[in-house]
Amino acid sequence: MPPSVAPAPAVLLTALRPFRFLFHADTWPVFLCVLIGLLTGHTTLACVRASLLSADVRWRQCCDFYRRARWSRTAFLRATTGLVLQALYPAGLPARLWWVADTTTSDKPSAKQVFGIRRFWRGCRRPGQAPTHQGHGWLLLAHLYQRPDRSWQALLVGALLWLQLRRASPGRLTVALVAQLGLPAQVSHVVVSDRGLSSRELVRGLRAHGCHSVTRLRRNTVVYTAAPPPETPRPGRPRKYGDKYRLDALDRSLLSPTAVSVWVDGRWQAATAWRGTFWRKGLPEPVEIVLVETAKRAPWYLQATDPTLGSAEIAAGYHGRHAIEPAIHEANALGLDRYHGRTARGVRRWPLLICLAHSLLALLALGALPLALPELGWPWYRREDTVGQVRRRFLAALAQDGVFVPEGGWGQAPPKLRRTA
Repeated sequence: MPPSVAPAPAVLLTALRPFRFLFHADTWPVFLCVLIGLLTGHTTLACVRASLLSADVRWRQCCDFYRRARWSRTAFLRATTGLVLQALYPAGLPARLWWVADTTTSDKPSAKQVFGIRRFWRGCRRPGQAPTHQGHGWLLLAHLYQRPDRSWQALLVGALLWLQLRRASPGRLTVALVAQLGLPAQVSHVVVSDRGLSSRELVRGLRAHGCHSVTRLRRNTVVYTAAPPPETPRPGRPRKYGDKYRLDALDRSLLSPTAVSVWVDGRWQAATAWRGTFWRKGLPEPVEIVLVETAKRAPWYLQATDPTLGSAEIAAGYHGRHAIEPAIHEANALGLDRYHGRTARGVRRWPLLICLAHSLLALLALGALPLALPELGWPWYRREDTVGQVRRRFLAALAQDGVFVPEGGWGQAPPKLRRTA
């Protein structure tokens, strides 16, 4: 007799229907049990608490779900991407989709006691801590969705283990993660990254997969103008590069200004975007260089490979990159930095569940999944559409329906809360 499924709203079960074909009949209830455990906080520290959500699921089955169960990681990533895009754009995909990539190091206090941890850890120095910090390095990829108020929401769709090896450069890992997502080919895709991931290898790899990029460059980056045509034909290879410039010493006569607005110090401020087309060695195509200057901040030196993007779109897209920072903190709150598994397969599979849980909570916060949740009405936390607050509202809805009761309140009546449509 197959194990019973953990209690979950019908909206989530309908949204998770594409994942049913990735698991066997015995693994599917365990997957739902672990996922609902992530949403309710029962899988943050151990799989033992996740097994309490279903009477027929044992804690050993939850542990084997990560290290022994057979399910494809690439198929899981593609199903997560399809779930996010279908929920956000039910009427059809837009002409351009924005993505953001970033890296993080998850804390692991018991790293030395875990067997085989030295195969997956990267060392980094932090102020006031030990010289060598041991933890898992993750490369996270999120979809950028712009709200009607021009703010951005990052929905985590994929994660890849970042190994400190020569062959595993951040640019190559980013391209590998983008290739595993199975992005739809009928629309244009733009991947935004900061200076830590910006490289010519990243640009070449993304263009090979049909994706464009918007990256920030350092001020000492060298660019070239296009070589003028020769007055008389010469034998040999034609000249490709012209004059050489540093980004902080570009001739403004080669650039065209555009008035844009950027988010600085908690408000929108006027800025000027200077744009021009230049060449960089190692890239097969010319790139668009955009210098965004504000009154109080250092200028942004941005590079875009899509010439159809406007200067305001490039500046807004790079501003949207900052939305992944709270998404990383929200993923850590879901348990990204608290996995205590000892196998390589479990280490690689753990962030996939975290990304799916974060995407579901973000879709609930955006209203893409029609689930009625109660309003908490806290005077010290007035926003109800954040991922953390939606998770608390989700727990309150389950407690109100009698599915779960908060710790310390078993058998007590849930508080009367006001539901929203």
